[in-house]
Amino acid sequence: MSSTTKTLLIIIAAVLGVALLIAGGAWYWWRQNASEFLDAGAAAIAEGQNSGRGADEAGCMAAALERHKADGSKRMGAAVRNNLWLTACLDASKAKEKFCDGVPAHDSLLAVGAWAEASCVQQGFADPYCGNLFAVVTKYCSSPQRVEKLKADGKAQTAG
Repeated sequence: MSSTTKTLLIIIAAVLGVALLIAGGAWYWWRQNASEFLDAGAAAIAEGQNSGRGADEAGCMAAALERHKADGSKRMGAAVRNNLWLTACLDASKAKEKFCDGVPAHDSLLAVGAWAEASCVQQGFADPYCGNLFAVVTKYCSSPQRVEKLKADGKAQTAG
């Protein structure tokens, strides 16, 4: 066996060993922290739904940006909880017709990325987690649930 082949096999074995260590570490972390992680996510969703019942879409977004400013821009876990909170808040909130004006379609990835980045800069954020909040907005604005919410609000306004 040539020295080049031996070197290549050693490199492959080392890469495979590192990959196994990383996978094992991730599995161990998940086994130790999964319930806490999932409970925190469920609590964020419940809080978001509760907040959304008394707010409109813009109110949910403003609150999410404040939460992000307070904590979410520094830690990934806090950013994930804030994204869950915003999703639940928007789902439970009162629709405002102009809230989604200028928001790109969720499936236009480049447009979403550019819009989210510009929106973060406009809000004074430069962290890696801010764009995810605005991605939540694009998904919500493109959802059939929001369309139905607007229709229902329109019927309620004409009936009242």
